[in-house]
Amino acid sequence: MDKGILLILLTLLPLAALAGVLALPREAWRAMRAAALVTALAQLAIAVVLAVSFDTQLGGVNDPGGFQFVVRIPWVDLQTSFTGGLHLDFVLGLDGLSMPMVLLTSLVFAIAVIASWNVERNQKGYFALLLWLNTGIMGSFAALDLLLFYFFLEMTLLPVYFLIGMWGGERREYAATKYVLTMLFGSVLLLLGMIGLADSVDIASGGSHGVLHTFDMLALMNPASYTSGGLFSPESAGVFSPTAMRTWGFLILLVGLAIRLPMVPFHTWLPDAHTEAPTPVTVILSALVMNIAAYGMLRICFSMFPDIASVPAVQLALLVAGGIGAVYASLCAMAQTDMKRIVAYVSIAHMSFVAVGLGGGNVVGLCGTVFQMVNHGLVMTLLALLVGALADRVGDRTLARFGGLAGSMPAFAVIAVLASFAAVGIPGLAGWWSQSFAIVGAFQNGTAPAWTIAALLGMLAGAAALLRFVRGLFLGPLHTPDWRGRLRDLTLREWAMLALPAALLVLLGIWPALLVDGISGSVNMLASLLQPIVTQRPPF
Repeated sequence: MDKGILLILLTLLPLAALAGVLALPREAWRAMRAAALVTALAQLAIAVVLAVSFDTQLGGVNDPGGFQFVVRIPWVDLQTSFTGGLHLDFVLGLDGLSMPMVLLTSLVFAIAVIASWNVERNQKGYFALLLWLNTGIMGSFAALDLLLFYFFLEMTLLPVYFLIGMWGGERREYAATKYVLTMLFGSVLLLLGMIGLADSVDIASGGSHGVLHTFDMLALMNPASYTSGGLFSPESAGVFSPTAMRTWGFLILLVGLAIRLPMVPFHTWLPDAHTEAPTPVTVILSALVMNIAAYGMLRICFSMFPDIASVPAVQLALLVAGGIGAVYASLCAMAQTDMKRIVAYVSIAHMSFVAVGLGGGNVVGLCGTVFQMVNHGLVMTLLALLVGALADRVGDRTLARFGGLAGSMPAFAVIAVLASFAAVGIPGLAGWWSQSFAIVGAFQNGTAPAWTIAALLGMLAGAAALLRFVRGLFLGPLHTPDWRGRLRDLTLREWAMLALPAALLVLLGIWPALLVDGISGSVNMLASLLQPIVTQRPPF
């Protein structure tokens, strides 16, 4: 069987389930819930089959022969008399950058559906939106056409808006509106950069079409595809100048994705959205939606603009952003009283190490970036679910009202401590490898050791914030004795959600080659593009 068919099924199966959910009567909520779960489990099974068949030796990135399970279907062939023709393909494929994200997406959505088991209001709309969101995220990781990537990325906006705005907390409308407006600003920047890229390439090869533009990612990574004098043409590769349009194209795309990551100072949408969203949507936001932005930086900014991404000034900016973000967000986490907001700021600090790894710009740093994306998804899934479980039991998320839960909820305490230590980067857990790789890669780069040290200080501040979180929950006496009867340990359904992510954090901590071997081909391919053009080290 052609594995490309499996990739199409993986991406579009939720849309078929969505049609089925919409066709069911409102009273058939059990069937809707079952349809969503069966779809998520089927996706997980397909993703595992693809992962088992995945050739870890192939690089991908800018090598057309390095992508696997490729499906290419003609989509748009438009001829105009003004700007030339436009050719688009519906093209999907995976390499070492996207395969881990596809596996993570499948796992997290299965968990999110199980976490949605007790949704009581308008189940039809809820599960329909969840399936719609599933397709948008999965398609973002699988798309090999830039416009198709944008199409799937924008598919995620409305589902998140309605899921927060209709099923969220007291300030849900404010949080949902702030989320969408912020994302739309980033989307405008992304669209501007994408149009500039497509306008700069010509794949006509002397045919009868004249100039033929495309959004094909592989063409956009190939310097031979660009027209002489094109807006973002790499013909002046290595020249980093504020007057060069190629530089502006890179910066526009990077900022558009940084808003979604979110990097400090573009982070303000996340604490509100994270806090007000229902628990399953919080999981998806932290574990997946943020990772799309990190993936986009690798796939678009670094792969299509390697000459700009390798300039020390750009690497310095990323290291500064990563160092400041890690310290600032960790300090903010220490000042919060709402446990959801604590986890939200820990999430921002965690993703700051993505910027640190990118700033390294070498094999070790890029490996740390991809590893951190996976680690972040697993850690935030656990922390968001655990906080949501406590809130469901007692109707409160104020840290100061808890305490002493280690005795009455030992299994809960073990999972929470494991997730917190993985976020901190304790040896033996996945977070140690991801953050260590990012830090070592940044030091190997040598561009800004002072800001790399700042990221290390951010790790310490993050550890302090999470230790405060663990101490407040599990040590000392229970501060609200009336809750004693409601603070029961993990249920079977909660074990079903938490066991596999927790096990993966331990497994990847003990056996990091399980992930590193799968991504090394693509990471090495990408690092080979990032040859430093300017060797002079800028000041700290």
